[in-house]
Amino acid sequence: MFSAMKRSLACSTLVVIVSLSILLSGCTTVKEPPDPRQNPADQIDQEQAAAVNWLDRTAQSFYRTASDGNAQEAREQLQLLESGIRKLRFEGVTSVEGMQALTTVVSDAKRTFNSADFNVDEGFVRAAQVRLAVDALTHKSQPMWHQYYKVMKDDVRGLEKALETPEAVQLRELIVNADNHYRIIRPSVLISKSPTEAETMDSLFKALHTFSTQENSKPEQLKPIVGQLSSEIDRLFGKGTSDKDAFAPVNPPASPFMLISIIGSIIVSVLTYVGYRRYQVERDFVQVKTGRGRQNPWM
Repeated sequence: MFSAMKRSLACSTLVVIVSLSILLSGCTTVKEPPDPRQNPADQIDQEQAAAVNWLDRTAQSFYRTASDGNAQEAREQLQLLESGIRKLRFEGVTSVEGMQALTTVVSDAKRTFNSADFNVDEGFVRAAQVRLAVDALTHKSQPMWHQYYKVMKDDVRGLEKALETPEAVQLRELIVNADNHYRIIRPSVLISKSPTEAETMDSLFKALHTFSTQENSKPEQLKPIVGQLSSEIDRLFGKGTSDKDAFAPVNPPASPFMLISIIGSIIVSVLTYVGYRRYQVERDFVQVKTGRGRQNPWM
């Protein structure tokens, strides 16, 4: 059993590394033209903008160095990042929770790279977390972690497929993989989104882990949680229903002439009733004129 757990963990780590390689290699080799709407100087002062852009360049360099396996140089760049973050004024850049998430992810990366039994795979994951978190500061509208949507949705589809089998085989491994993928982008989520959204995702994964480890748990108990997780991922990545779809008519009439006739009949009925009531009022009461200086409270 212990050997099976080790194989599961190794497989999970491999999936994380392959996914990160595809995501971050594509993002670092292809640079889109800068969008002036995303310029930090539009929302913060020039000094802050320069500091944030410097952090972004340093994080890119750190990620490339860590990917090349140069641990010593990566440690030095982490030290530079930590020093730059301490000097940065976060007002207008991110929330208090985002600031804490950024400092924590850099501290965790330092701990990993300074460990006596340094693990290259773990170092790569930490470098990716730092890279994505710093990018979330500089690209608020289209952060790099948004490209992780497909990875998360594939995880959910894998869970849904596994729940269809009678014994829900490999369910725990799939939950661990999905949770590991989310943990990579969680600091970036805290920087870009509200803490409530991150806490909702945390609660869903905690519920999945709890149900999957119970001896008497049934796949039917997990289906609502997986469904909610899928919806939360859509909302987190901005993939929800558009306003156009939300306000579309459910059953439009077959003919526009029928709709016009119905509306016309309603308008005629209302006008007839209003005219009749006005006739009654004018017949029973004497009209009182307001003075020139007074205002009608109903106007």
